[in-house]
Amino acid sequence: MSITHSTPSSTPLLIPGSSGQSPLSLHSHRDLIQTPHLNAGPLDIPPNSTLEFALISLVLPYTPYLLMPVHPQRFMTLLGLPGNDASRPHPALLYIMFTEAVLILERGTPLPKAPRPPYSLFPQACIPPMPHLPADLDGLRRHMTGRAPLLLERARTELDNGIRNVDRPFDLVRAAIGIARHLYSLGRFIEGWNIPVSRLIISCGLHRLTGNYTSPDGYIQSLTEPINPMPKPYAHADKYPRPMQHMKSPDGCTFPILRMRPVILPPARDEIEVAERNATFWAAKMQDWAAGVGWGWTVALADEECTTEWPWGNGIPESKSSAGISRPDHRSGIRDLYDMRGMGHTVFPETTYALAVKSVALLHKASQ
Repeated sequence: MSITHSTPSSTPLLIPGSSGQSPLSLHSHRDLIQTPHLNAGPLDIPPNSTLEFALISLVLPYTPYLLMPVHPQRFMTLLGLPGNDASRPHPALLYIMFTEAVLILERGTPLPKAPRPPYSLFPQACIPPMPHLPADLDGLRRHMTGRAPLLLERARTELDNGIRNVDRPFDLVRAAIGIARHLYSLGRFIEGWNIPVSRLIISCGLHRLTGNYTSPDGYIQSLTEPINPMPKPYAHADKYPRPMQHMKSPDGCTFPILRMRPVILPPARDEIEVAERNATFWAAKMQDWAAGVGWGWTVALADEECTTEWPWGNGIPESKSSAGISRPDHRSGIRDLYDMRGMGHTVFPETTYALAVKSVALLHKASQ
């Protein structure tokens, strides 16, 4: 089977950038994969190159199924930043996405197209628009065939470097999930199990998301107002709530009180970041449950420790308003599902994606 796309074969590839977009032909850039430098990974794909943009455009529609949920518009916007900008996606995430893109090319995996559920039973989630697929898929396939193992090793190297430097931890979470899933798909179960997905989830606090966000400028966006694909810069640390507060004892001594567990991830800045973090947690939790069912091992993320609300939409991160959530304040999680009197059993429309996540939870619970 081959990948179908609507982009004419004569359409040039585009490189996103802050100064606009310029057309470049893939045929004139056969040397985009540079010769590795000293202490560099086995394979380099330059930032802002035609090849980078082509591979990411190819893999984006598959990311929910690869357990690496990203908001398409925001991801492509951040990808267009200069290569030395710390707001760009982390190389670990990019290289595991490159790995999957090469495998999609080699296998001719068709575009995912889930059947539309009946209107009378399920809410219709909005699907964000995706970038056009690369025009010359055959040329791209010939250029990248056989390079997936090298790209995977580069992704693992970048993940280790990112953890060592605590660099863009949320991207590291998504990269770890994607790497673990890829290793599972190769039958390398022990390697996949030992990728630090759960450790990163916990250290980022994704298992206990509140569903709220803190706008850097204090502005609260209305539900009908479109969200800017480019997130606002983080405010100064003094603008955010302090995890530590000091109180005085009756004898006048001052002592700290820990109000929350420390996390290495700054607060979400808007609804898109809330949605991405929620979807990423559930990707990790489903992977955790599936490994527990398959191997019979204890899950790394105990259900009773997780309070993040159930997901919404169709697996692609989107704001609740875009997903048509009519009750944005209604929140329930895993513990409610296991409580027969809990909110998790309230009858209200849910997407097939949300029901699928709950089904995996019940399957794991029944297997114990």
